[in-house]
Amino acid sequence: MANIATLISTIDTLNVSLQYAIEKDESSKWFSSSELGDLSRSIELIKAALHDGGFNKLELSHEKEVFVRKLMNVVYDADDLFDAFLTLAETKQLPKNCKIVAKVRDLFSFDKSHNNPAYKLSSKMKKIKEKLHDLALISKQFYNLSSEITKTTKDQIIRSRETNTSFFIRGEDFNGREDDLESIVSMLLDSKASKEVVGCLPVVGIGGLGKTVLAQLVYKDERVCSHFELRAWVYVADGDEKQLRRRVLERILESLGGSISDENFTLDMLQSHFREKVQGKRFFLVLDNVWDVNTDEWLGLMRCLLFGGRGSMILVTTRIQHTAEIMSTKHVYQLQPLSREQSWLLFEKIAFGPYDNHDGYADLIQIGREIVEKCAGMPLAIRVVGSALYGQDRSKWLSIHETGFAKSSAGDVMSILKLSYDELEFPLKSCFSYLALFPKDVVISKDMLISLWMAQGYIVPLDGGQSIRDAGEEYFSILLQRYFFQETTTDENGEVISCTIHDLMHDLAQEVAGREICAMNAITDNMGDEIRHLSHGGGECTADPSTISKIRSYLQATSVHSFPLDTITASCIRLRALDLHSSGIERLPDSLGNLLHLRYLDLSKNVNLKALPTSLTKLFNLQTLNIDGCYGLKVLPEDFSKLVNLQHFYVHWDGLTYMPAGMDKLTSLCVLTSFVVADENSSEKNHVGLLKDLSPLSHLKGCINISIPENCALAVEVDDDSRRILSDKADLNAIWINFQGSKYVSMG
Repeated sequence: MANIATLISTIDTLNVSLQYAIEKDESSKWFSSSELGDLSRSIELIKAALHDGGFNKLELSHEKEVFVRKLMNVVYDADDLFDAFLTLAETKQLPKNCKIVAKVRDLFSFDKSHNNPAYKLSSKMKKIKEKLHDLALISKQFYNLSSEITKTTKDQIIRSRETNTSFFIRGEDFNGREDDLESIVSMLLDSKASKEVVGCLPVVGIGGLGKTVLAQLVYKDERVCSHFELRAWVYVADGDEKQLRRRVLERILESLGGSISDENFTLDMLQSHFREKVQGKRFFLVLDNVWDVNTDEWLGLMRCLLFGGRGSMILVTTRIQHTAEIMSTKHVYQLQPLSREQSWLLFEKIAFGPYDNHDGYADLIQIGREIVEKCAGMPLAIRVVGSALYGQDRSKWLSIHETGFAKSSAGDVMSILKLSYDELEFPLKSCFSYLALFPKDVVISKDMLISLWMAQGYIVPLDGGQSIRDAGEEYFSILLQRYFFQETTTDENGEVISCTIHDLMHDLAQEVAGREICAMNAITDNMGDEIRHLSHGGGECTADPSTISKIRSYLQATSVHSFPLDTITASCIRLRALDLHSSGIERLPDSLGNLLHLRYLDLSKNVNLKALPTSLTKLFNLQTLNIDGCYGLKVLPEDFSKLVNLQHFYVHWDGLTYMPAGMDKLTSLCVLTSFVVADENSSEKNHVGLLKDLSPLSHLKGCINISIPENCALAVEVDDDSRRILSDKADLNAIWINFQGSKYVSMG
């Protein structure tokens, strides 16, 4: 399946680069004005076809699929070409004698029979222009050239924000499962159940029925919290049944504050550690999303759980009746669809807002009731379609009612989710499909996700006055309001900091991402040349480097790093995002500096990493750098100030001896988690950043930790300086001053 949304996002970023190239005097040495003009017109025509030619639906005809796949390859090549050109122009690496640098030559494998570099670049440009022109002609059959684009992406986003950002109710506040909650809590706390050492209560129901949300309500219920001494939540992914015991024990120990990261930790060692933690304590365990059960594994796990106190309980959520019957022979709770009245109350609160008086919506109520009937009592479907209709006019309601979807069976929620996806604007579709890179059970950091969207060029600010970051915050908010995200975590101020995604929504993300996104354990030569975003689970790598040369994202999904890092940095030269967190790496190759497209680099929690290569400072486009938890790092590269586009710098104060000189040049920074003041006796005074370097950083937000050396005679002066320098930064929530390992809030 072709991913139209990411194609349009790439066309948008290409357009920005193209217009900049047209304005740039330097471009005349490399591209003729007629070539740029022809390319711009072809792109506009193709974009018009994609918007108004029936490409905004999830299902495309075979003819359109073939067209889009051809178009994708050409557009990606063009985007890479112009991004490289503009990067080299901005960094003054395009010599006036037109000898193009090796990076661009290698990136596009120019015909070596012609030695003139200007000819090579022009030749590549000509081929791209011809291909796009041919595809623009083909697009005529999909689009009426005499018509105008009636909706721009920007207009759609504006309307979406105006109608969807003013109201949001969290799922647990109106679940419609009050009776189910009371029944399950009563069964868990029943005096008869307390006589068993460990009891098990499976909750069975089809996907989208609300099993996980109900389990969350039970897990957070005050009566449950006070009754059980320990609580733990374990998401059981499909395929875990052969190692169920190990996975559950690891997750329980993590939930109880432990950390089991050593792969050499044997099962016997795990069981011994678990016994120490839970011996004689009454615990409550949720096993969420259990698919299949290996009987031997289940019985082995139950023997381990018998170490707990009498009256311990396990709550299981599963779609499979047979699985529930294996896990419990006494009690199985069958979760039913919502009643007609419960369904309407849920829909009403979402589609009309939290108001009792709906007189102004009288003409929509009957349409709404008929739409709710089609949702078959499925809470997920009701929430998704209700949020899509909130703030929309009658024509939209009628459109969804009449052509959106047929009446669902109790097991067919996907058709409604696809409808809601079709109603998203193209940039939001791109952002949603990117979620297919993440495992189903992972908690996704909002800041990380927005940074990844930024790196891929998926975010379109409304106007010159809005930052890309702020636009990304709004994108996240809209997807959250429309229930494309599920459970959320908030900070002490009530701000969302992370989320999860429902299994069915994850399935949808994988479907719409098509062949572009691949999450796999083993990397082989048969991956397919359409893959642009790769999540590697740590399995065997047998692929030829050319297999992955076109990817734009590489995310390390596990702590086991088996893919050769030198191969990544040498071969994946089109990367926009590189995530190597917790990979156990000790060094980074100098070839890292060749990734001139790179916008996102996560090296966090690599405790054995001792130094960053000097070539890191060549990453002119880098927007996000995360080295938090790299405690072996003592210094940063001297020319760190060359990273002038850096916006988010996550760094821990513990380990670093000082910040490098020139931090005042990083005026794009809006997140700087720590600033380390050098010891006054430092021998590196010429290379040391000063506290006053923070003064020009006017965009800083959030919190910053200022670390002062132990026994620093200037401690009070430094404290006063930090107050003065940062006092005008209203967007900072707090400044933390660190003296000899103790912290206090200096400003908040």
